[in-house]
Formats: sequence, structure tokens, C-alpha cells
Amino acid sequence: MLTESYPNINYTIYYKNKEFTGTAKCAPEDYNYFSSTTGETIASSRALIKYLRYVRDNEVKPGYQALKQLYYSMSHSKHFNSKSYEAKMLFRQLRIKEEELEGIKMQIQREQSRIKTLINSLERTKQYIENKKQIIEKGDNPL
Repeated sequence: MLTESYPNINYTIYYKNKEFTGTAKCAPEDYNYFSSTTGETIASSRALIKYLRYVRDNEVKPGYQALKQLYYSMSHSKHFNSKSYEAKMLFRQLRIKEEELEGIKMQIQREQSRIKTLINSLERTKQYIENKKQIIEKGDNPL
């Protein structure tokens, strides 16, 4: 859900009666360069990062730790058979949870990188425009 109070934009993700809101705020000196599309992208990425961290910390990690503890307990039994169907399935579930954690980590990193790249690109564009304005004001316009 997107809410906008120019020049601030909020994006909210709803999941299991929880709200994860990301905000893009426009600095006063950047007001002339503000784009609602850019703000939406930044806000949605920030909301997604909050959501992913919640899922990681409250769903995937606890499940992984429980499976790990179960496997540890089973492996210390004198009747434990690592080749049994149950042991193989439990080990498989552990690997799946590890892959989920790694996937979430990579997705968070991608979103953080996306925000950083976007902000850096906007800074370069702003600097380019400011330089062109200075050239025009001085009368050194090569056109």
C-alpha cells in the first residue's frame, strides 16, 4: 500500500497482522529533483527489507534452530542411524532452511544495494544538473 505526503512517500507491506513500512524522505535541498517513482522504489525496498528481516528472525531461524536441535539430539542416541529415512529427511529439511536463510540474506543485500545505487545515481544527476546551471549562468554555454 502506497501513501504519499509530498515529498515523503511511505510503502507498507501487510503480513500476518503486521505492518512493515518503508519511507522515502526528500531532503529540502533535493526538493526540485524529487521523483515520486524514485521515492516509491526506495520506500518499497525499505519495507521489503523490514519484512524479510521479520520473516528471517521470527519464522525461518526458529524453525532452523529447532530442526538443528532435533538432529543433534537424535544423532547422540545410541540407536541413531544416519542412513535411515527419518535422518535423511531431517537433514534435508535442515538444508532447505539453510537455503531459505541464505536466500533471504541475498535478497536483503540486493535491496540495500538497489537503494544505494539509486541514491548515488540521483546524486550524480543532481550534480550534473547543478554544473550545467552554473555553466549557463556564467554564459559559457557551448551550445
